[in-house]
Amino acid sequence: MIYQDRPIGQKAAKERFKRKQGKDKVGETTITNLLQQFRDTLVEIEDQKKQNRQIMLKQQAMMIQQSQEKQELDMIEKKNKL
Repeated sequence: MIYQDRPIGQKAAKERFKRKQGKDKVGETTITNLLQQFRDTLVEIEDQKKQNRQIMLKQQAMMIQQSQEKQELDMIEKKNKL
């Protein structure tokens, strides 16, 4: 009988475990990169939304100003007709 310090196949099991951990690390890195890209994309989308809101507010302000000017012109025309 041969005396061994560890069960047969222990070394192979350790090697499989090491390889699996290496693959998980690559997978984790890939997942981490994808999550970071997703976060970056969300930040870009939020920035674009803010810019769009600002543009819309400026356009609304211009439209309000134009309507007020038109009302003033209409009032002036009515006064001139009288």
